Amino acid sequence: MGVSDVLKGRVYYKIMKTPKIRRGGLFLFSLIYLFFGGSIPLHAQEYFSHSVNTQKNADNPIMGNDFWLAIPQNFDALDNSQKNFSISITAKKATVVNIQQPGMAVLRLPVTVGNVTQYSVPVAASQLTSSSVIDKTRGIHVWSNDADLSVCFLSRNAFTSDAMIVIPSIGWGKEYVVASYAALAVDPRYDYPSEFVVCANQDNT
Repeated sequence: MGVSDVLKGRVYYKIMKTPKIRRGGLFLFSLIYLFFGGSIPLHAQEYFSHSVNTQKNADNPIMGNDFWLAIPQNFDALDNSQKNFSISITAKKATVVNIQQPGMAVLRLPVTVGNVTQYSVPVAASQLTSSSVIDKTRGIHVWSNDADLSVCFLSRNAFTSDAMIVIPSIGWGKEYVVASYAALAVDPRYDYPSEFVVCANQDNT
């Protein structure tokens, strides 16, 4: 399935029942849900106006200064009482990390060598809950202007937690396979298929 007209900061969210998704020029997030596919145009992102100069880090491909992510639904979309979403950030030198969600001010947090800077992501404002939709408000941008970072994400919930290492944009490729798991049918009220999210960091991808 081809992706056309994917634009900066928008995310496409899909609940899937087939295990293989291909094409595009974006980043495969992780685990059973994440990146790729959808012949769905994503429109311009008016909320992000900044740009980041990136440089490839040959010594450690999981480190970089520019990261994008989005958060798929974790279990029941209507029950956030026990959910906790957090981004953990480290760096080899002291720096300031910038975190922004569309329509919100840039949050700047200090990062010191040997310590982990943690940011609790607002659950209701960040979790994707509808399938096959384009959402212009849920993409999260994490970056530093002067240092390489290591970024991890934790989606924590009672009995069902997920985590991922976020790959910087300099480590993205053009084709991915989503290694999905069969739908989780708890009882007749609940049926939770696998999920994936597409997010672009450049217009006209």
